[in-house]
Parts: sequence; C-alpha cells; structure tokens
Amino acid sequence: MREYLGGEEPYSKEHMKRKLMKSLVSDILFTNTQGKDSAEKIIDQFWKQQKENETSIEKLKIIHTAAKLILANVKDLQYSKDFYRTGEVVGDLDANMNYLPASLTLFLYTLMCKKKETKLKTASIGQDMVQAMRPNILIPPLQIGIGVQLHHLHGSRALIDLLHSLGFCLSYHEIQCFEQRAASSQGTDLSGVSPNSFIQFVAEILTTTLEHWKVWEHSMGWESLEQQPLVISSPR
Repeated sequence: MREYLGGEEPYSKEHMKRKLMKSLVSDILFTNTQGKDSAEKIIDQFWKQQKENETSIEKLKIIHTAAKLILANVKDLQYSKDFYRTGEVVGDLDANMNYLPASLTLFLYTLMCKKKETKLKTASIGQDMVQAMRPNILIPPLQIGIGVQLHHLHGSRALIDLLHSLGFCLSYHEIQCFEQRAASSQGTDLSGVSPNSFIQFVAEILTTTLEHWKVWEHSMGWESLEQQPLVISSPR
C-alpha cells in the first residue's frame, strides 16, 4: 500500500483494527491462529461454504429434473389392462423388464451398482414405482405373482392388504378377480381325470368335549379321487 501513498506511512493493522471495532462493535469478530490474523481464512471459508451451499442446491435441482424426466417416460409408455398376464410372462425376467422405461432402468441399475443379481430386484422395484406413478393403467405381472402366491400359501387377506398398502402387490380384490378369471378360462377340464371319476369328501366329527368346557372337537376332512367303472343304463 505504501507505493500508492507517495511516501506516506499507511495506517498500522492495530489502528485499523481499533477503528473497525469502534465502528462495527458487535458486527465484526477478529480471531487469530498461532498469532497470525485469520481474517483471510474466515473470508475464504465463507466463500467456500457459500459455494458448497450453491452446489448442494444444484444437485437437488438435477435430481428433481431427473425425476421429472423419468415420470415423463413412464407416462409415455402404453399399457393394457384388458388382459391379465400369463404365468409365462410373470416368470420371464426379460418380459418383466420391458415394463420399465430405459431411464428408470438406468437409474435403478446405477443405484444398485449394476450387479447382475440385481436384475430381478430392478424389475420388482421398478414395477412398484411405475404402479405408484400410474396406478390406474397398469397391472404389474410381478405384483400379480406375489399376490397369488401369498394367497395360495397363506390365504391371509390381512397380509395381502398390508403389502398392498406398502405398494408391493395388488389388492386382495384384484387377486380374487385374477383367480376367478383364471379358473373361468381354464374351465373344468382336469388333466389325468377320466369322465367316470368322482370326488369323495370324507370328514370326521367327534361329539365329545374337551375337559367339560363344552367345546366341540372337529377333525379335518380330506378328499379322494376314485375311479369307477362306467355304467350305461338302457332305457326302459
């Protein structure tokens, strides 16, 4: 600064510090690090923090834009709810991946580190996300398979309704509709059963009580498929 004062001595640091403290009072703070003024360090940290905040905001803007692009790609896909998907489609991993737009597939693969074993998880999570974004135009095959299998193994409406509320499978009503349509399309033709067969229902009911608590004891029943000779009656 001396070279701009024409031989005059500039104000010392102590004098400038006193003037600043007198005029700004509590609006300014001076700190020292190992006896050296750290005003430059404080200013540098301030600008870095401001830049980091701007960077964080820019990241959120980019993520928000990516989400809008994925949503737009999902809306562009054409789905049909006229037919339920067959068991072959439900079990085909590549067919299930076709229900996802390329942008959503890339997004999920990137999050899962592009591991090969995550392809099924990508299809499952992706269909859940598509169903959440467009719930009224799509019947995800994997959600059908999960719901039907749970109903077959456990027969629990509460379990299916819970998973449906979490977005992991279809509703109990939709699962029942699927099973009814499947039974209707299959008909009554059973493989390996001849026309002269019949089903025999066998059950046992005990009229005794359990320790005089007046509780009826019922045992489980079972069915047996029996073959009988075909009898043709002639008209009288």
